Amino acid sequence: MIGNMFSIKSCANPDCRNYACTMADVCFDHMENQDEYLRKIKDFFASNKKISNIVLSGVVLSDIDLRSREFYGCQFYSCQFTKVDFRNTVFKLVFLDFSRFLECDFSTSNLNDSSFACTHIESSTFKDSEIKRCNFNGMTSVDSVFNDSDLYLSTFIATNQTRCDFVDCNLKRTSFARAKLDTVSFQYSNIEEAYFEGEQ
Repeated sequence: MIGNMFSIKSCANPDCRNYACTMADVCFDHMENQDEYLRKIKDFFASNKKISNIVLSGVVLSDIDLRSREFYGCQFYSCQFTKVDFRNTVFKLVFLDFSRFLECDFSTSNLNDSSFACTHIESSTFKDSEIKRCNFNGMTSVDSVFNDSDLYLSTFIATNQTRCDFVDCNLKRTSFARAKLDTVSFQYSNIEEAYFEGEQ
């Protein structure tokens, strides 16, 4: 585990506005050897159960097992996760804004005070999870599942969701204001305690 909260520094490329990645001076796009960096990051994840103070910018991760990891105070900005196994993970103050998730599994996870703002989530599941006080504002989600989850005080404001399920969820004080919902199921969920004003 590295530290207690991420510290951000800019990419060393003078024309780049992205963040530098942990264990590097540049963002992923400007690394000379991306494969070597991916091996280093994957080895780090494999050998640590509790992870904090990690910054990844633009990193592409696929087909890796992150089950039962605990992430604290991390920033994963504009990253791409494909077929990543996040089952039974813990997120606390983790920022994943503008990232993409394809065929990822967050089942039985505990996600608190974290941000998925403006992410793209497709064919992924968050089933049987605690997702409290999380920010999904501006998210686009397709064919994804949040069933049997506690979404207390989380926000899905101005999201665009297609063929997604929120079956038997706790929606107390959950906001879907100004959300565009197409074929989205809230069966057995307490929708009367959620906020839908401005839903399209």
